[in-house]
Amino acid sequence: MNNYVQSVYPKLLQEIEALTKLKSSDVRNPLQVGELVQEQLAGLKNYFKSNPFVDQANEISFFKYEKPSIVAELIFAQELYSIESSKPIGDKALTDNFYGQELNYIRRVFDQNRFLYQYFQLDGTEFDEIFFCRGNRKPEINLPVEPDADPEFSTPGDFAFAKFIAFERLQNHLADILYADKSLVAERRVEPLQWTGDLINIVELIYGLYLTGQINHGNISINELVRWAEKELGVKIGVIQRKLAEIQGRKRISATKFIDQMRNSLSQKLDDMSA
Repeated sequence: MNNYVQSVYPKLLQEIEALTKLKSSDVRNPLQVGELVQEQLAGLKNYFKSNPFVDQANEISFFKYEKPSIVAELIFAQELYSIESSKPIGDKALTDNFYGQELNYIRRVFDQNRFLYQYFQLDGTEFDEIFFCRGNRKPEINLPVEPDADPEFSTPGDFAFAKFIAFERLQNHLADILYADKSLVAERRVEPLQWTGDLINIVELIYGLYLTGQINHGNISINELVRWAEKELGVKIGVIQRKLAEIQGRKRISATKFIDQMRNSLSQKLDDMSA
Protein backbone atom coordinates (compact mmCIF):
# COMPACT_ATOMS: atom_id res chain seq x y z
CA MET A 1 0.00 0.00 0.00
CA ASN A 2 1.24 3.48 -0.91
CA ASN A 3 2.96 5.53 1.83
CA TYR A 4 0.35 8.28 1.46
CA VAL A 5 -2.48 5.86 2.18
CA GLN A 6 -0.69 4.46 5.22
CA SER A 7 -0.02 7.97 6.55
CA VAL A 8 -3.66 9.10 6.56
CA TYR A 9 -4.83 7.29 9.72
CA PRO A 10 -1.86 8.31 11.93
CA LYS A 11 -2.29 11.89 10.74
CA LEU A 12 -6.00 11.78 11.58
CA LEU A 13 -5.26 10.50 15.09
CA GLN A 14 -2.88 13.40 15.66
CA GLU A 15 -5.49 15.91 14.51
CA ILE A 16 -8.18 14.38 16.74
CA GLU A 17 -5.81 14.29 19.70
CA ALA A 18 -5.14 17.98 19.17
CA LEU A 19 -8.88 18.57 19.53
CA THR A 20 -8.99 16.51 22.72
CA LYS A 21 -6.17 18.50 24.32
CA LEU A 22 -8.31 21.61 24.06
CA LYS A 23 -10.95 20.00 26.30
CA SER A 24 -10.96 18.53 29.79
CA SER A 25 -12.77 15.31 28.81
CA ASP A 26 -12.59 12.51 26.26
CA VAL A 27 -15.89 13.57 24.68
CA ARG A 28 -15.11 15.09 21.29
CA ASN A 29 -17.35 17.26 19.19
CA PRO A 30 -18.59 14.84 16.50
CA LEU A 31 -18.99 17.69 14.03
CA GLN A 32 -15.31 18.60 14.33
CA VAL A 33 -14.24 14.96 14.13
CA GLY A 34 -16.57 14.49 11.17
CA GLU A 35 -14.91 17.35 9.31
CA LEU A 36 -11.47 15.81 9.88
CA VAL A 37 -12.62 12.32 8.84
CA GLN A 38 -14.43 13.54 5.73
CA GLU A 39 -11.40 15.59 4.71
CA GLN A 40 -9.14 12.53 4.88
CA LEU A 41 -11.68 10.29 3.11
CA ALA A 42 -12.09 12.87 0.34
CA GLY A 43 -8.33 12.96 -0.11
CA LEU A 44 -8.19 9.18 -0.34
CA LYS A 45 -11.10 9.07 -2.79
CA ASN A 46 -9.36 11.57 -5.07
CA TYR A 47 -6.09 9.69 -4.74
CA PHE A 48 -7.61 6.40 -5.88
CA LYS A 49 -9.24 8.07 -8.88
CA SER A 50 -5.76 8.81 -10.20
CA ASN A 51 -4.05 5.78 -8.64
CA PRO A 52 -6.31 2.72 -8.87
CA PHE A 53 -5.60 -0.30 -6.69
CA VAL A 54 -2.78 -2.32 -8.20
CA ASP A 55 -4.52 -5.60 -7.42
CA GLN A 56 -7.39 -7.14 -5.50
CA ALA A 57 -5.24 -7.74 -2.42
CA ASN A 58 -4.61 -4.01 -2.08
CA GLU A 59 -8.30 -3.23 -2.51
CA ILE A 60 -9.24 -5.73 0.18
CA SER A 61 -6.58 -4.43 2.55
CA PHE A 62 -7.79 -0.85 2.22
CA PHE A 63 -11.49 -1.58 2.71
CA LYS A 64 -10.85 -4.13 5.45
CA TYR A 65 -8.31 -2.21 7.54
CA GLU A 66 -7.48 1.36 6.50
CA LYS A 67 -10.92 2.82 5.73
CA PRO A 68 -12.71 1.17 8.71
CA SER A 69 -10.08 2.52 11.12
CA ILE A 70 -10.68 6.04 9.81
CA VAL A 71 -14.50 5.85 9.82
CA ALA A 72 -14.45 4.27 13.30
CA GLU A 73 -13.09 7.52 14.74
CA LEU A 74 -16.25 9.34 13.64
CA ILE A 75 -18.60 6.59 14.82
CA PHE A 76 -16.90 6.53 18.23
CA ALA A 77 -17.13 10.32 18.59
CA GLN A 78 -20.81 10.33 17.58
CA GLU A 79 -21.80 7.48 19.89
CA LEU A 80 -19.85 8.78 22.90
CA TYR A 81 -21.27 12.28 22.46
CA SER A 82 -24.79 10.85 22.23
CA ILE A 83 -24.31 8.79 25.39
CA GLU A 84 -22.83 11.59 27.46
CA SER A 85 -25.48 14.04 26.23
CA SER A 86 -28.23 11.62 27.30
CA LYS A 87 -26.69 10.67 30.64
CA PRO A 88 -29.16 11.28 33.49
CA ILE A 89 -28.31 13.77 36.18
CA GLY A 90 -28.39 12.11 39.57
CA ASP A 91 -26.52 9.88 41.96
CA LYS A 92 -23.95 7.27 40.95
CA ALA A 93 -26.45 4.40 41.06
CA LEU A 94 -28.53 6.14 38.41
CA THR A 95 -25.62 6.84 36.07
CA ASP A 96 -24.22 3.33 36.61
CA ASN A 97 -27.55 1.85 35.52
CA PHE A 98 -27.52 4.09 32.45
CA TYR A 99 -24.00 3.02 31.46
CA GLY A 100 -24.96 -0.61 32.07
CA GLN A 101 -27.86 -0.28 29.63
CA GLU A 102 -25.53 1.21 27.02
CA LEU A 103 -23.15 -1.72 27.44
CA ASN A 104 -26.06 -4.12 26.96
CA TYR A 105 -26.96 -2.30 23.74
CA ILE A 106 -23.41 -2.70 22.43
CA ARG A 107 -23.50 -6.43 23.20
CA ARG A 108 -26.81 -6.72 21.32
CA VAL A 109 -25.22 -5.07 18.27
CA PHE A 110 -22.45 -7.67 18.34
CA ASP A 111 -25.00 -10.47 18.77
CA GLN A 112 -27.16 -9.21 15.91
CA ASN A 113 -24.12 -9.28 13.63
CA ARG A 114 -22.64 -12.43 15.12
CA PHE A 115 -21.29 -14.00 11.91
CA LEU A 116 -19.44 -10.95 10.64
CA TYR A 117 -18.34 -9.91 14.14
CA GLN A 118 -16.71 -13.31 14.65
CA TYR A 119 -15.10 -12.93 11.23
CA PHE A 120 -13.80 -9.56 12.42
CA GLN A 121 -12.50 -10.94 15.72
CA LEU A 122 -10.73 -13.87 14.07
CA ASP A 123 -9.38 -11.69 11.23
CA GLY A 124 -10.82 -14.20 8.78
CA THR A 125 -9.88 -14.15 5.11
CA GLU A 126 -12.03 -16.72 3.31
CA PHE A 127 -14.84 -14.24 2.49
CA ASP A 128 -12.74 -11.13 1.92
CA GLU A 129 -13.61 -10.95 -1.79
CA ILE A 130 -17.30 -10.81 -0.89
CA PHE A 131 -17.08 -8.30 1.94
CA PHE A 132 -14.24 -6.01 0.84
CA CYS A 133 -14.34 -5.66 -2.93
CA ARG A 134 -16.42 -2.99 -4.64
CA GLY A 135 -19.26 -3.87 -6.96
CA ASN A 136 -20.41 -6.91 -4.99
CA ARG A 137 -24.01 -7.42 -4.03
CA LYS A 138 -24.80 -7.18 -0.33
CA PRO A 139 -24.59 -10.70 1.18
CA GLU A 140 -27.80 -12.23 2.50
CA ILE A 141 -26.85 -11.63 6.13
CA ASN A 142 -27.55 -8.84 8.58
CA LEU A 143 -25.06 -6.00 8.03
CA PRO A 144 -24.85 -2.46 9.41
CA VAL A 145 -25.76 -0.09 6.58
CA GLU A 146 -23.54 2.86 5.76
CA PRO A 147 -25.57 6.04 5.23
CA ASP A 148 -25.15 7.63 1.79
CA ALA A 149 -22.55 5.06 0.77
CA ASP A 150 -20.63 5.79 -2.44
CA PRO A 151 -20.51 2.51 -4.42
CA GLU A 152 -17.14 3.56 -5.86
CA PHE A 153 -15.71 3.99 -2.37
CA SER A 154 -17.46 1.39 -0.26
CA THR A 155 -17.93 -2.37 0.02
CA PRO A 156 -20.51 -4.60 1.74
CA GLY A 157 -18.36 -5.02 4.86
CA ASP A 158 -16.17 -1.96 5.42
CA PHE A 159 -18.76 0.06 7.38
CA ALA A 160 -19.56 -2.96 9.56
CA PHE A 161 -15.87 -3.34 10.45
CA ALA A 162 -15.69 0.38 11.24
CA LYS A 163 -18.67 -0.01 13.58
CA PHE A 164 -17.11 -3.02 15.30
CA ILE A 165 -13.87 -1.12 15.90
CA ALA A 166 -15.76 1.87 17.30
CA PHE A 167 -18.13 -0.19 19.45
CA GLU A 168 -15.34 -2.29 20.96
CA ARG A 169 -13.58 0.92 21.90
CA LEU A 170 -16.81 2.37 23.27
CA GLN A 171 -17.43 -0.81 25.26
CA ASN A 172 -13.99 -0.57 26.87
CA HIS A 173 -14.46 3.14 27.58
CA LEU A 174 -17.81 2.62 29.31
CA ALA A 175 -16.52 -0.38 31.26
CA ASP A 176 -13.60 1.73 32.50
CA ILE A 177 -16.07 4.35 33.77
CA LEU A 178 -18.49 1.85 35.26
CA TYR A 179 -15.97 -0.32 37.07
CA ALA A 180 -13.20 2.19 37.80
CA ASP A 181 -13.84 2.33 41.53
CA LYS A 182 -14.69 -1.37 41.84
CA SER A 183 -11.31 -2.65 40.75
CA LEU A 184 -7.86 -2.65 42.25
CA VAL A 185 -6.20 -2.45 38.87
CA ALA A 186 -6.08 1.34 38.98
CA GLU A 187 -3.01 1.36 41.19
CA ARG A 188 -1.35 4.72 41.59
CA ARG A 189 1.89 4.99 39.66
CA VAL A 190 4.57 7.62 40.00
CA GLU A 191 4.36 8.09 36.25
CA PRO A 192 2.55 6.32 33.38
CA LEU A 193 4.22 3.43 31.60
CA GLN A 194 5.63 4.18 28.15
CA TRP A 195 6.62 1.77 25.39
CA THR A 196 10.11 2.87 24.34
CA GLY A 197 11.04 -0.06 22.11
CA ASP A 198 10.60 -0.29 18.37
CA LEU A 199 6.99 -0.22 17.20
CA ILE A 200 7.40 -3.45 15.26
CA ASN A 201 8.39 -5.22 18.50
CA ILE A 202 5.11 -4.50 20.26
CA VAL A 203 3.29 -5.75 17.17
CA GLU A 204 5.09 -9.10 17.53
CA LEU A 205 4.19 -9.16 21.22
CA ILE A 206 0.51 -8.36 20.67
CA TYR A 207 0.13 -10.99 17.97
CA GLY A 208 1.92 -13.52 20.17
CA LEU A 209 -0.53 -12.86 23.02
CA TYR A 210 -3.50 -12.90 20.65
CA LEU A 211 -2.67 -16.06 18.72
CA THR A 212 -1.86 -18.05 21.87
CA GLY A 213 -5.01 -16.91 23.68
CA GLN A 214 -3.25 -15.51 26.73
CA ILE A 215 -5.79 -12.73 27.45
CA ASN A 216 -9.41 -13.46 28.52
CA HIS A 217 -8.96 -17.10 27.51
CA GLY A 218 -8.60 -15.92 23.93
CA ASN A 219 -11.96 -14.12 23.96
CA ILE A 220 -10.62 -10.80 22.73
CA SER A 221 -10.08 -9.36 19.28
CA ILE A 222 -6.75 -8.17 17.94
CA ASN A 223 -8.13 -4.62 17.79
CA GLU A 224 -9.10 -4.70 21.47
CA LEU A 225 -5.55 -5.75 22.33
CA VAL A 226 -4.20 -2.89 20.23
CA ARG A 227 -6.39 -0.38 22.04
CA TRP A 228 -5.30 -1.75 25.41
CA ALA A 229 -1.62 -1.47 24.48
CA GLU A 230 -2.08 2.03 23.08
CA LYS A 231 -3.81 3.18 26.25
CA GLU A 232 -1.63 1.47 28.85
CA LEU A 233 1.75 1.89 27.16
CA GLY A 234 1.32 5.27 25.46
CA VAL A 235 2.05 4.04 21.95
CA LYS A 236 0.31 4.66 18.61
CA ILE A 237 0.07 1.40 16.66
CA GLY A 238 -2.57 2.21 14.07
CA VAL A 239 -3.64 -0.58 11.71
CA ILE A 240 -1.81 -3.54 13.20
CA GLN A 241 -2.56 -5.86 10.27
CA ARG A 242 -0.46 -3.59 8.07
CA LYS A 243 2.45 -3.93 10.52
CA LEU A 244 2.09 -7.73 10.39
CA ALA A 245 2.68 -7.56 6.64
CA GLU A 246 5.95 -5.74 7.37
CA ILE A 247 7.00 -8.57 9.67
CA GLN A 248 6.10 -11.12 7.02
CA GLY A 249 8.25 -9.24 4.52
CA ARG A 250 11.46 -9.58 6.52
CA LYS A 251 14.07 -11.30 4.40
CA ARG A 252 17.49 -11.15 6.02
CA ILE A 253 16.43 -11.61 9.64
CA SER A 254 13.99 -13.83 11.50
CA ALA A 255 10.36 -12.82 11.08
CA THR A 256 10.01 -13.09 14.86
CA LYS A 257 13.18 -11.16 15.73
CA PHE A 258 11.86 -9.60 18.96
CA ILE A 259 10.31 -12.83 20.30
CA ASP A 260 13.57 -14.63 19.48
CA GLN A 261 15.45 -11.93 21.38
CA MET A 262 13.19 -12.33 24.42
CA ARG A 263 13.64 -16.10 24.38
CA ASN A 264 17.41 -15.81 24.12
CA SER A 265 17.57 -13.22 26.90
CA LEU A 266 15.46 -15.37 29.23
CA SER A 267 17.51 -18.47 28.41
CA GLN A 268 20.70 -16.54 29.18
CA LYS A 269 19.25 -15.35 32.51
CA LEU A 270 18.29 -18.89 33.50
CA ASP A 271 21.75 -20.16 32.48
CA ASP A 272 23.38 -17.45 34.59
CA MET A 273 21.24 -18.40 37.61
CA SER A 274 22.23 -22.06 37.21
CA ALA A 275 25.93 -21.35 36.85
